[in-house]
Amino acid sequence: MVPLEIQSSQNVCRRIRQKGGNDLKNMDKLDSAMKIWRPQEKLERADEVFRREGARGLFFKLLGKIFYRRLILYERSIIDPVKKTALPKFLSFSILGEAELGEYSNFCPDASSAEVKQRLAEGQNCFVLRSKGKIVHGAWAMTGGAYIKYLSCDFSLRQDVAYIYESFSLAEYRGRGLPLIRFGCMVPRLRAIGCRFVIAAILPENKAGMRPPLKAGYRHYGTIGFMGVGKWRRTFCRVKHVNDIPLISPRKHPKTQVDNP
Repeated sequence: MVPLEIQSSQNVCRRIRQKGGNDLKNMDKLDSAMKIWRPQEKLERADEVFRREGARGLFFKLLGKIFYRRLILYERSIIDPVKKTALPKFLSFSILGEAELGEYSNFCPDASSAEVKQRLAEGQNCFVLRSKGKIVHGAWAMTGGAYIKYLSCDFSLRQDVAYIYESFSLAEYRGRGLPLIRFGCMVPRLRAIGCRFVIAAILPENKAGMRPPLKAGYRHYGTIGFMGVGKWRRTFCRVKHVNDIPLISPRKHPKTQVDNP
């Protein structure tokens, strides 16, 4: 009989694969689940990654569990005209309010009501699309600073920059262009609060996650990540400058301590 804790880890990983194993939040859950996997299960997981993503994908996943992680940065100016995709009749757009915490947690169970409430209290915006009154897509926008959990690092943002993260669609609504629709509806709201650029950070192996930003006009901007462990860890941020000022840069913060792999 399989021990309960092993069954639990298997269930977690099965749900992660169904939702898309390359998502940053899912990657953190996968790390936790793998801590209690038996050696045979770890080998099976490695074989699955190798078959799906090849030797390169497996290599960087192993590095990410030891001492090296990186994300590809994309940026887009929203000063220039943005082609707005028409909002289909079956969809409505809005910004999440505090009274809708439970609704969002039902839509995205990985985000607790307390976590969502804290984000809203920090001034973050969550842009959502609804169908028949139910949230079917959402994404968050952060200004002033960006904490990227996958890198366990806090970053400073230029005053006119918004960091877009945690874009998520219900499985039955994927492949229908919802991120592009949300992007077109989101831009006027970001302009209204003084934003001129948007950036996003994506795992290099997440090819599917790169398609919506590229279609929306994002361009490759640089790479951020870390190398090393403990006190020898070094955060790097290799980015181009826009008007001689970086859009994003690492800063020291208590949250920059390394998570145990």
